Amino acid sequence: MVNAAADISKTGTCAALGESSTGCPSPATASLRCLLDGFLRHLTEYRHCSPLTADAYEREAERFFRFLETQSSSKPADEITRGDVNRFLTSLHGLSPASIRRAIYALASFFRHLVDLEIVDRNPASDIEVPKLTRTIPRAPTAEQCGQLLQACESTTEECAISLMLLAGLRRCEVLGLQVGDVAADFSQLLIRGKGGKQRVVPVSLALHSTLRRYLKPRDTDGPSLIINTVGGPMGINTLYRLFRRVLARAGLIDAGITPHSLRHAFASHLVSAGVDVATISELLGHANIATTSIYLHSSDASKAQAVEKLSFVLTEDERSVTEAAEETEKHVCTSSDSF
Repeated sequence: MVNAAADISKTGTCAALGESSTGCPSPATASLRCLLDGFLRHLTEYRHCSPLTADAYEREAERFFRFLETQSSSKPADEITRGDVNRFLTSLHGLSPASIRRAIYALASFFRHLVDLEIVDRNPASDIEVPKLTRTIPRAPTAEQCGQLLQACESTTEECAISLMLLAGLRRCEVLGLQVGDVAADFSQLLIRGKGGKQRVVPVSLALHSTLRRYLKPRDTDGPSLIINTVGGPMGINTLYRLFRRVLARAGLIDAGITPHSLRHAFASHLVSAGVDVATISELLGHANIATTSIYLHSSDASKAQAVEKLSFVLTEDERSVTEAAEETEKHVCTSSDSF
């Protein structure tokens, strides 16, 4: 972090760590907890990471600190070795590859920050091999379940929060980060601030347009946050989760395995089924890499069966007529069915 490292030497004050000179030891002797606090501020204020990312990294770092204590290895940051990190990762045996990867990334990022501040000379968590992830197709609620969720909303706040995830594909942190000023005056589009502070514009569908109008019209607060709690302040992540669980329960879907993030999956999967190209979907979701979006490019058994039936060069004339008639019937059914 050049902007901080340039202002502090190894024996300087805590200014670059975001602490007062009396509230934290010097960087050379700072406790791991104090250094972690500075790192978390760096994530949110300089790198513009979401609060969820910062919370996840904090949990992983604290788990590492607790491990060091159990090993009677309470030592300053500049004495932590690669062996300490490897022993910690070994202790995580039994966790999923995703959990172990998150621990590695959190520690590597934390110590890289300390290297940038010249608090440590090397990163003991760098270049550690991460376990491979099994590629899985995201589980998304069905169109019927999506409709049930929307119908189960009793307040405009519930309806707006659910709709932003389902009809605009927003992440939870993006929903909570929306400001009233991020909604176009004509309700035609939203300005989204995604991961890493990256911005994107998401068009508003007719259904979401109506929801936003209903939600904002009777608004009694002048606060900037779009999604607010019962006292008019910005809604927190735990409050949003409780709201989501209430709607799930009313819809009779509490045991259906549906999460807030799976509504984003439903948004993407529905666009794929509608024939939208992957580049457009990637932009709408705010994916930095189009390869991330490719996980939604899976086919149903029915569509795969229809695909192989298109090998018409091996069909007799009568079989080809039957196939064409079936395709016309399928087109009629698809165009007349309602989408969520």
